Amino acid sequence: MSERGPGCPAGCGSFDRLGAVGAGLARCATVQRVGEAGADGEVIAVIRVAEAEIGADLSRRLQALLQTCFAGYPSRSYFKLPPHFRYLAMTSSGDIAAQMGVEFRVVRVGDAVLRIFGIVDLCVTESQRSRGLAGRLLAEVTELARSCGMAFIVLFADDDRLYARNGWARVMNRCSWVQINDHVTLGLARQEDTGAMMIKALGQQPWPKGDVDLLGHLF
Repeated sequence: MSERGPGCPAGCGSFDRLGAVGAGLARCATVQRVGEAGADGEVIAVIRVAEAEIGADLSRRLQALLQTCFAGYPSRSYFKLPPHFRYLAMTSSGDIAAQMGVEFRVVRVGDAVLRIFGIVDLCVTESQRSRGLAGRLLAEVTELARSCGMAFIVLFADDDRLYARNGWARVMNRCSWVQINDHVTLGLARQEDTGAMMIKALGQQPWPKGDVDLLGHLF
């Protein structure tokens, strides 16, 4: 279900059904409401929104959540570069219960060129943890990736327990990526094994052997 942001000049008014959930989105943003989650009788709306349509207020609240969940997170709502879109789990009062960034990327693995989604900064606010929200967001992006013909979903994680439960597996390819720090390109980084790369296959294609070139920054 697509809905338009507050103050839509077309006067569609459909965004009103999102209520406080839509607070902080840019004028006439297109929001895909993909489902609901929650526990203890609380309804949590899960929405998908393009990064460019996230307004300043919501960006500040995302920054606060990310800085709470990840030690040393920079003073912005993304780590290296903004993702292409996000999944947000929002309470009925408009609070962010969880967020997950997603990048669309073409990468090279050995001789194969693959269309992938990359998962970025999945986190859940402390009061909403152990309620299945992270798994719900992973299920939503998996469904979207399949419908879009992605070959794999890739992520980097030191703790693999959540992702292993949801269908990801560790891979040990040598990897290269563009090294970026505070909006400055530092060069090309290479590592024999990141120790953190995980993939989820979305079809019958096996993960190729060979070096991984992320053709961009490490997400």
